[in-house]
Amino acid sequence: MNKMLDSFINEYKDALNEHFNTKVMIKLEKRDDYKEIKDKIKEIYDKYPNIRNFVEDEKPATFNQEEAEAFSELYNLFDCLKMIEILEAFKLGAKEALIFFKEQEMLNI
Repeated sequence: MNKMLDSFINEYKDALNEHFNTKVMIKLEKRDDYKEIKDKIKEIYDKYPNIRNFVEDEKPATFNQEEAEAFSELYNLFDCLKMIEILEAFKLGAKEALIFFKEQEMLNI
């Protein structure tokens, strides 16, 4: 069974990754807290174009105190997004594992 799963995962890993990421993004788009954080990031980018250029375009920059504080907030917001993304990926993986175990009758112990 491992051989079958290994070869399937190895052969279709790109498609599996794309499918998984698409499903996670669908879940994220429905979360209000995720949207709120994305909106806050957009506000920082709109208010501080110097930060946007630094983060998105990787252009060297020097920040004043206000920009430095905004960058720190932005960094924290990115952490919050990542935690929400990890949680949704975990939940989706757990759901898919449960379905797989049921289909394989592995839960009838």
